[in-house]
Amino acid sequence: MSKTLGLPSLCKMRLLLFILVILCSPPAWSTYGDSPSATELPSVAVNSEIVGPGVEHRHEYHTSGPLNIHVITVNLETTGLELRSTIGKGKLFTGATVADMARREERADNHVIAATNGDFWKNSTRMFIPVNLYVTNGMVVTLPSTPAPRAVFGMTASGKLFIKPLTADLQIKTQTRSLRHIKLNEPITSAGAVLYTPPYDDIVTVTRFAKAYELHLPTNRFIPNEPVSATVVGEIRSPAAQLGDSRLVLGLHADAARALGTLKPGEKVEILLRVKEVTEPIILAIGGGPQLLSRGKIHIDWKEEKILRSFSADRHPRTAVGISRDQKRLYLVTVDGRQPAFSIGVSLFELAKYLQQLGCWEAMNFDGGGSTTMVVRGEVVNRPSDRLGARTVSNALMVVYTRSAGPVSRLKIVPKNDPLVVPTGSTVTLRCDGLDELSNPVSLSPDSLTWSVPRSIGTIHSFGTTCSLTAARQPAAERIAVSYHAPQTTPLKAEKTVHVVKLTTVTIDPSPLVLVRNEKVDLKIEASSTSGPITLFPEMINISVSDPCVTVSEQRVRALRKGLGDLVVDIGDCRTRVPYYVDMVSTKTVCSFDDFVTTRLAGTRYDTKRSSVFCDREHQIAGKGCLAWNYKMLKGGATKIVLPTDIPIDGHPEKISLWIYGDGGEAWLRGEVVDAHNQHFMIDFTNGSEGITWSKKWKQVVVSVRSLIPRSTNPGAKPVFPIRITELYLAQDQDALKASGQILLDELEAIYPPTDTSDLKPAVTSAEKKP
Repeated sequence: MSKTLGLPSLCKMRLLLFILVILCSPPAWSTYGDSPSATELPSVAVNSEIVGPGVEHRHEYHTSGPLNIHVITVNLETTGLELRSTIGKGKLFTGATVADMARREERADNHVIAATNGDFWKNSTRMFIPVNLYVTNGMVVTLPSTPAPRAVFGMTASGKLFIKPLTADLQIKTQTRSLRHIKLNEPITSAGAVLYTPPYDDIVTVTRFAKAYELHLPTNRFIPNEPVSATVVGEIRSPAAQLGDSRLVLGLHADAARALGTLKPGEKVEILLRVKEVTEPIILAIGGGPQLLSRGKIHIDWKEEKILRSFSADRHPRTAVGISRDQKRLYLVTVDGRQPAFSIGVSLFELAKYLQQLGCWEAMNFDGGGSTTMVVRGEVVNRPSDRLGARTVSNALMVVYTRSAGPVSRLKIVPKNDPLVVPTGSTVTLRCDGLDELSNPVSLSPDSLTWSVPRSIGTIHSFGTTCSLTAARQPAAERIAVSYHAPQTTPLKAEKTVHVVKLTTVTIDPSPLVLVRNEKVDLKIEASSTSGPITLFPEMINISVSDPCVTVSEQRVRALRKGLGDLVVDIGDCRTRVPYYVDMVSTKTVCSFDDFVTTRLAGTRYDTKRSSVFCDREHQIAGKGCLAWNYKMLKGGATKIVLPTDIPIDGHPEKISLWIYGDGGEAWLRGEVVDAHNQHFMIDFTNGSEGITWSKKWKQVVVSVRSLIPRSTNPGAKPVFPIRITELYLAQDQDALKASGQILLDELEAIYPPTDTSDLKPAVTSAEKKP
């Protein structure tokens, strides 16, 4: 077993030099909001820890930017280490957090050392469907569904790793006929054939097919580039069929049934999933995209992989995987983003350069944004950008140690923050974990643990391996300790420094809360002391309401009925109030589209002769008319059809609404927003990649101004009011979804609380003592 981990010293020095160069260059990184001062954290703070046999966890924090980076380096020659992947809750359409997936895989001889989120997913027919080739546990789960091949990380049966764009062709052969281009585990189809494997679900409905057959495999294994001989059990006559180990279902629409002919019970058919870019059978494959490095050189072919250039150029949270040239090391990387005071994220070009300096020969991007998550020994170590923390995702890539743990040799106090900063009067839960000499988890006897806490920092209530610490009312800094005395075990002890601090500010977003009945909004709560930002744990925060027209659960507010009141947010002895209004708003029409004079369109990849705008005076929601927008998108690149506008929005609205008459063409409707400081943002009226899915009806779309997405020219920026909308545009980057049609727009409105909002500010309070 190799005992040398991480980067060679020279490589580490080069990496730090590279980071210092790019982060100290003003044009390359812009800082928005307050970041930790240089006296508290050096420009580059690096902490490395051995977290398992052959696995190093490296944490870097850069105040320039700022940037928060986590790196897992895996020595692939270490005995007992394996790379694995898992999907949601074990089946398609069932997402889970990376931490939940890691916990599900944890067993006595199966220790998940580290894991990150994996592929992008689609929700077009059912939830959490990986968009690329996915192979895990000896079974193909999904085929590529993007209009162009995208990068896949994988491993062959001989143990060779690869990163490259892949294509896949699923084929079935009988003695006399064959059928190609078969779909896999597709929930809804209208033509061709679909093969269903056990990860799909326990039951598959077959009523939509002309014919359906049950097939039986000799083993519960079906992977790319390894043909299997399946036995036809018989035709399925019932509305649904059972899936299970070694049991497949083949659904044939009329065209495919004619092409393949009738299958008879006992007949042998050959099934092959051919991936021509790889010559060996593939035992592990997990998608993402685009590729970042090829043969040691930066290679970001966002055009070929049909990825928007803005996705590549803008700074976002990122997750990536890389391989060393000799295939002896694997790198998993996360970069946090969309948190201006903490970490702004990186572009794909910056990420590729970082991975290159890290020592990667091949590398690719995984799903990022709010999905970016890294788990080390069961704990989320990065800071996901979603309000409520780690997001539910479709699958994960894991580093697993497949040996039983040895006897306990040391203790660890969780959370790992050291020092652990606790607001005065607040409560935090601590846990003691046992580890063997290889950092594998070991069960502890709860009765053999003793917690000790100095009175100056608070009081505790211990419950074996966990304890609840209630911080003192005055600032203090001391060390807490936990001791372990079990029969036939060497006495062990762990300590952690705790700083009890007074809060200076608490910031709650959104504030005020402007809601409609049944609306749900997640709160983002941040706090600081004189020393800088503080990590808040859920048990530190208590939220109550002054009027039961809303409820609060896990920092999610739900509106029940018309009313108004205050959220009361207590963090120890600090109290903050946030006003809320349900079905009590003032609205202002900022554009009625009655006499919209601009008819000039601009953009890329659209038919200029068949795309136009005009005033429709027959189908409006209100007023004298509405805007009719005819469009035809062209394939071969990202389409963007721009309508220039100049729509000022006064004051400080909480939301912006627009009526859209849909055509079902799934075009994205977005806009460009410019604020009082000339910062640019994107406003999304169609929720990411969902597009205009409704047809032949009006729908009012409401967008929170806090969901405005800063452009790459001002990453992490927050809008300064007043704002204006300078353009509306239709867009689509997937050729398969490009369409032609007509949409109507009417009544663009700004939505305000029922008071003058020009003086309202985000909820920021000085430390106010509770009565």
